[in-house]
Amino acid sequence: ERVTSTAKMMVTQFGMSQRIGQVALEKPEGSPFMGRSMGQDQAVMSAETRTLVDSEVSRLVTGAYQRAKHLLVENRPALDGLAKLLC
Repeated sequence: ERVTSTAKMMVTQFGMSQRIGQVALEKPEGSPFMGRSMGQDQAVMSAETRTLVDSEVSRLVTGAYQRAKHLLVENRPALDGLAKLLC
């Protein structure tokens, strides 16, 4: 859930998507008590843009998972050695 939320913020708020570009599609959500007005509207996205955002979020999450798994498998001997030292 957190990974997906972070990836969505990367795409919609920080412009970190190659396909969408450096565009902020949403404003950061915040507490109305921290300076955000209660009636503030979020930008409305078309269905096509929402689909593109979902696709980019999925690509980021899948890529991060694959990279993490690759690093763990590649460094398994070092991780096993570290685990033995800690026990």
